[in-house]
Amino acid sequence: MTIDRRHLETGLEIPSEGYCDQPYVVVNTDGSWTCTMTTGKGIEGEGGQHVVSFVSPDQGKTWEGPFDIEPASGPEASWVMPLKVPDTGRIYVFYTYNRDNLREVKAVDGRMFARVDSLGVYAYKYSDDNGRTWSKDRFEISMRLFDCDRQNTYGGKVLFFWGVGKPFLHKGAAYVAASKV
Repeated sequence: MTIDRRHLETGLEIPSEGYCDQPYVVVNTDGSWTCTMTTGKGIEGEGGQHVVSFVSPDQGKTWEGPFDIEPASGPEASWVMPLKVPDTGRIYVFYTYNRDNLREVKAVDGRMFARVDSLGVYAYKYSDDNGRTWSKDRFEISMRLFDCDRQNTYGGKVLFFWGVGKPFLHKGAAYVAASKV
């Protein structure tokens, strides 16, 4: 009988700091795996939520890490999605980053919310060592404004969004999706 590790009953746990969301795995050129995720010591949306990577040399039996893509001590970083470039082995990660470190936001009805993990800029970093270290510099993807942005309480000066999915390559270009909130 073959054990299928994709099933919860027979699978192996991916480590986290407590809370874990959107663990995505890419297979590295050397056969190891890099798993990226949103994690934190609290629950979803609490301060300290950030993005990390783990590396497994043996298809998920053991894991090294976490390796901070963004630290828990910084502004919220969430909803990380990896993309490995086959020709170079470089891994890019794309995520929502609360660059301006907003601590609360106003809803259309005037109420204030302290949850700030789905707003900011679309950021990315890269790794050339299978996810153990990440570029010091953070880069931003510009996003055009939609009516929902222009009509939010900030008139589009604050963008509310997240990424869910898998970035992909097509004809030499990388594509990554964002869902407006």
